[in-house]
Amino acid sequence: MLSKTQKQLSNEIDNIIALIGLNHKEIENFENDARLAVLKTIKDHYIRGEIIMTYTLIDEMLNCIIVNYYFDNKKSFIKHRRTKRFQNFNYYILEKIYLLNKVDLVKNIIKLPKGIETRIRAVNDLRNGLAHAFFPESLKRNKPIYFGKSVYTPDGLRIFVEDAQNITDFLFKKAYKFDISKYDFRVK
Repeated sequence: MLSKTQKQLSNEIDNIIALIGLNHKEIENFENDARLAVLKTIKDHYIRGEIIMTYTLIDEMLNCIIVNYYFDNKKSFIKHRRTKRFQNFNYYILEKIYLLNKVDLVKNIIKLPKGIETRIRAVNDLRNGLAHAFFPESLKRNKPIYFGKSVYTPDGLRIFVEDAQNITDFLFKKAYKFDISKYDFRVK
């Protein structure tokens, strides 16, 4: 049984899906000639969303590691965020540098395993292709390929999702001093 707030959020999600046309269960409502294109668009939306959200989460955890290094990590982030010093650091430094520059900095702060670094760099390349090209498969570089597999296939996306989980588990421990890997928040 969903709570009132959960029902409201579920209804909002249904409305969002309807507004942006992502409900593949209603594909019969489209003309037969349009169905394949609509299904491909829905698939593309979900895959790009997953990859961009993963990239953003990695970026945020790298930010936390950097902030912990340059600021008193005994204070909470909430207390830091209220200070002018932190706000300036966030705006003039963290918001201005690219993810790969953050990776290079973090490598000098903590021991970043080569496998994690390689996969973060691959996520960055994949995200760049998907975020900056409407047809990323046409790109010479940054095609939607992740370690030899297209992320538009279940095998390719599975590899990406498993690697993303390993990256975020590792970075989460370093950023928040908490082992989240024993919890699985993914919907089964």
